[in-house]
Amino acid sequence: MRIASRGLCAAACALVLGLAFAARADDFMQECLVSTPGDAQKTCSCMSAQISGGDRADAIIGLHKTRVSLGNDAPDPSTLTPQEIKGLQVVVVAQANCE
Repeated sequence: MRIASRGLCAAACALVLGLAFAARADDFMQECLVSTPGDAQKTCSCMSAQISGGDRADAIIGLHKTRVSLGNDAPDPSTLTPQEIKGLQVVVVAQANCE
């Protein structure tokens, strides 16, 4: 009985982690699609494949900050947090590799 409950717990944990990664991927794609001009679907799919889970949250923040700032001017680097700077760097590298 104990082995069965451990197996069930492990399966539930794997499912939760898988769903969390899928949600983060969808968040990236959503932010990328509204932030990218041109053939956004192709570019964002390529970028999504290149950005790992650890950098994905920062990339989402970087994309969002850029999109919000572009209504005025490009974001002022002196006002960006280290997380926003890292996110922008991740996005720029991924985008360069996809062109």
